[in-house]
Amino acid sequence: MTSINSDYQELPDHVRRIIERDGEIEFTPPSFERWLGRLQMMRTISAMGAFLLVWLVTYGSGSGWEGATIRGIIASIVFYFFAWAAGLFIFGEMYDVEVKSARSELEEKERERARRIEAYYRQRLRAQEAVGRGEEPGSVDGAPHLVHDPLADAIPGYIPSDVDPHRLAA
Repeated sequence: MTSINSDYQELPDHVRRIIERDGEIEFTPPSFERWLGRLQMMRTISAMGAFLLVWLVTYGSGSGWEGATIRGIIASIVFYFFAWAAGLFIFGEMYDVEVKSARSELEEKERERARRIEAYYRQRLRAQEAVGRGEEPGSVDGAPHLVHDPLADAIPGYIPSDVDPHRLAA
């Protein structure tokens, strides 16, 4: 058994359920493939536009169709590489914004998971302190005979653990 699996097995049941519900939280950057398609389209359209523009201007100025075609081909090659460089810069910046937003969403998920686990442990601590003072565990926070598990609100479909946190301190 690996150390990660053994550490996971040592976690309390309620923490394991939170982790299993949320799934593994790891950062996988968004794919750049959709930007590559847009980059290819930008290069192609700019090369075609440069060819047509240069060919029409050159042919309209009195040059023969052979000279206009050669100049159009040269212009399309130049604009192809120019559009490639400009597209890499533009789409690279857009991709960076997408990666930053994905990272902020991941950090928010991690903070929410930590808040739920912390709320659960605070509730357990209050129940243990109430039992230590001789009070009834359900009377914590002014709600007599009502035991409220914060995970029941935080996690849809939450199944309480077999161990009652109020009985642990006894």
